[in-house]
Amino acid sequence: MLNMEDIVPNFDNDTLSLLLKKGYKYFVRQQVNSSSIKTFLFTPYTQWVFAQQHYTYIASDRYKYLYNVDNSFEMENLLKAANKPDGFKILLGIIKKDVTISTELQQKLIQSIQPKIVLPSIVPPKIISFAINLHFGEIIYEVQTSVGKVKFKYKDGQFIHVVK
Repeated sequence: MLNMEDIVPNFDNDTLSLLLKKGYKYFVRQQVNSSSIKTFLFTPYTQWVFAQQHYTYIASDRYKYLYNVDNSFEMENLLKAANKPDGFKILLGIIKKDVTISTELQQKLIQSIQPKIVLPSIVPPKIISFAINLHFGEIIYEVQTSVGKVKFKYKDGQFIHVVK
């Protein structure tokens, strides 16, 4: 499966400046499971309501924080994070443009999800395309089939159907 580091860019000062110019005012910080060092994901929002929904969704994350750049103290701390402090990996919660799902991963997705989307008496639907998205800091795999779109997240060694 893909790791967060594989699909999102690093968060740095240049990226923060660009996001601020584009009107992003709210940033949700959350901890990301990483094999090496402490890793945080900063997801930008232009609207408070969506940032608040994300923040509420990650309620159990003890490192969560919702930054508002209009607050000088919070902006100062956001700048500190963008400076990539030693001992931490800081990521941006936006999918890289060049991310693709390998053929091997596509096959694993198909094997994992076929039983969940096909009734025994029906011909399996045709797989049309694959996509990766982020939803509140979780990697979501989307599979477009001839009968509709199916979304899954990978958790505890298996694909879990996401109903939305």
